[in-house]
Amino acid sequence: MPQLDHAIVFTQIFWLFFTFSFLYISLTHFFLPRFLQSLKARNLILTHNETENNEIGLVFISNQVLLNTTMNEQLSIIKSVLSHSIILINVKSAPNLYLMNNLLLDFIFYTTLYCDTMLLNKIPLNSKTHGCMRKN
Repeated sequence: MPQLDHAIVFTQIFWLFFTFSFLYISLTHFFLPRFLQSLKARNLILTHNETENNEIGLVFISNQVLLNTTMNEQLSIIKSVLSHSIILINVKSAPNLYLMNNLLLDFIFYTTLYCDTMLLNKIPLNSKTHGCMRKN
């Protein structure tokens, strides 16, 4: 780096000031708005995803409540039917109600778990016969 000469010190300071001011103006005028725009877009995406996630959670909870109420209604219907039919059966040949309740609960649980229509509609089933696809 050359030594500062008293004759050219003002021109060096001028070009130093000019270079840094040009860099500052170009950064604040061109790059800062783009950077702020990308930050705002990311913030909007995050808020949109959060609201969509909350809506999906509410739909899931409402479906879960609906499933619980329908299962309770159906279980009460089954219980009333079984209790009326068991009254007609002999006491000696009456089945174990606890075992019957467990079997019914297992059946209902596995039916709702594996035979849900929404779940079955999501699974793509392709029929293949001898390596060829059928075209409908």
